[in-house]
Amino acid sequence: MNPKMEVNKVQFAPRRGERGQTIILVALALVGLLGMAALAIDVVTLYVAKSEAQRAADAAAVAGATAFVNAGATSAASGDTLYTLAQNMASSFINTSLAENNVAGTPASLVGAPSYNLSTAGNPRVTVTVQQTNLPTFFSRIWGKTSASVQATATAEAFNSSGAQTANGIYVPTPKCVKPILVANADPVHAFPTPPAFVNTTDGSVTTPYNTYYNPTALNKGGFIGEPITLTSGCPLTASCGVVGSLTAGQYLPEALPAGSSSSGSNGSYNSTVCPGDCSNLGGTPYQQSIACCDTTAYNFTQCSSSPNTFTYYDTANNPDSASQTLNGLQCVMHTSTAGNMADTLMVPASFPSDPFQIQPGTYTQNALGSLPSPYLSTSDSIITLPLINTTLTTNAVTVVGFLQMFVSSVTPPAPKSTISGVVINVIGCGNTAAAGYVSGGGVSPVPVRLITPP
Repeated sequence: MNPKMEVNKVQFAPRRGERGQTIILVALALVGLLGMAALAIDVVTLYVAKSEAQRAADAAAVAGATAFVNAGATSAASGDTLYTLAQNMASSFINTSLAENNVAGTPASLVGAPSYNLSTAGNPRVTVTVQQTNLPTFFSRIWGKTSASVQATATAEAFNSSGAQTANGIYVPTPKCVKPILVANADPVHAFPTPPAFVNTTDGSVTTPYNTYYNPTALNKGGFIGEPITLTSGCPLTASCGVVGSLTAGQYLPEALPAGSSSSGSNGSYNSTVCPGDCSNLGGTPYQQSIACCDTTAYNFTQCSSSPNTFTYYDTANNPDSASQTLNGLQCVMHTSTAGNMADTLMVPASFPSDPFQIQPGTYTQNALGSLPSPYLSTSDSIITLPLINTTLTTNAVTVVGFLQMFVSSVTPPAPKSTISGVVINVIGCGNTAAAGYVSGGGVSPVPVRLITPP
């Protein structure tokens, strides 16, 4: 036998036994790759659902905190009935928010009841936990996992700086869309024995009015919130306003606008460019335009502080009644400048504060929203924010000590002065320093709502 042929037989025999192993290895590798791909797809799906759950929790917590602002609870004393009202409203707001923020295509559900932290007066916190269960898995069911769930928690705070003295740091609110109507820091309703200040100028806290001396059958049953209020100009019956020595409860002065228009100093920037459709061509003074429109510049004077630049200025050359400026501006706010338009109406139930305010939309609002007079709304263009100033004046430089939020029900032509009538919705103080920074409050409310967790 040829030795070389025998060697070749020994070498070729193993090679014939290895044929087809590559296909087996590739098949096994594909199973692993498909498993990892399936796992990756399910993980991404759950990650998206987790993000949606967090957004739903954030929105629900903010909605709940907003209820405390809308109820006026942030300006009420601790334990006031308004806090019970606010919690009932918050539950409704939270459920409505969840219904409008889907997680994996359907609304998430609450995990237990919302949690309310009322330990810091004026700064309630709302914590909400939501979950979505039975989320389908597409490939993980290979390993027997047929469904999954996600959960998220968020906390939001309604921050009234009037209670900031007991919080970590003292903040100054910088709301936008503030109307240039400087209101005396004195309540014209609780007039006996003397009109109390809305805001304590020493520490910035909201004052508790003399409920003992107020008609208990009237609207006010929760501090200042819900009380009817009437405002008139503090200027004399002349074309100009001049330097006013003092203001009495219920009086106001026109703020100097725009920047630099006051001979005694600058009022900062001025950007009243956001106007309702029925007031877009409004003429008149900057004061009148700023009432009708929304000044989008943050109202960021260093209020309630001992540091420099604490003042704003009222316009000594402008009497707001001389050309019905306040009247014309507020008619645009209320959407009654067009003949035949009905203003929004604030409905204050006899059971207030056990039941919330309700706002019935007027003609303009109904057309804008495409709605009927009912259902009721929770906000309105007729809600305005006004600066509160000290009542003793030596020059036209005034200190802003807080903000008054009111619903304007009506405004009358000068006879000889315009009268602004409405209802107090909220009060906010500035705190006594501005050392810790600012909190921005947008929209119609001077009390900002902020998401504080997750970071």
